Amino acid sequence: MSSQYGFQQATFDILKKKSSTMKPEEKRGTLLLDEMKLSESVSFNKKTFEINGLTNLGDYTPEHQTNKKGDHALVLMFQPFRGKWVQSLACFLSKDVITTDGATWNRSMWSKFGISKENISCTHMHDESRRLWFVSDFPHLIKNMRNCKVKQEEFWVSIFILYIKLK
Repeated sequence: MSSQYGFQQATFDILKKKSSTMKPEEKRGTLLLDEMKLSESVSFNKKTFEINGLTNLGDYTPEHQTNKKGDHALVLMFQPFRGKWVQSLACFLSKDVITTDGATWNRSMWSKFGISKENISCTHMHDESRRLWFVSDFPHLIKNMRNCKVKQEEFWVSIFILYIKLK
């Protein structure tokens, strides 16, 4: 299977074949989104005659980001509730977005950039004609809730001032 950005039909064909031999409880899981910082790099794929490394959000790539080097990858994954495997479903190359969880040091960094409920972007520090967008990693919160359920009966999530008691 080739590695390309976006959704790949081959991934879903393999998952369909794999899941046909699994018990129903082994098929249940969650979709996760994870973002990572990448070094900007552009390469030419001799097999597909395509250029890799440019911003690629499929049909949703903003006009102003077309033909720009991507510096972040957004990965969509499936993780079963049972089992120790994770399957990447898609990957999209983006630019000018910072995604973080709600850790104290990240909220502090957001404040330094002037990010709040009313303001989710700031002027890009290297190019004043661009915006730098900040996104909260909600799937990370869900993952932490799952992990805490295993370890303890109750916990607090301060970013949302949310108290959850698990039974």
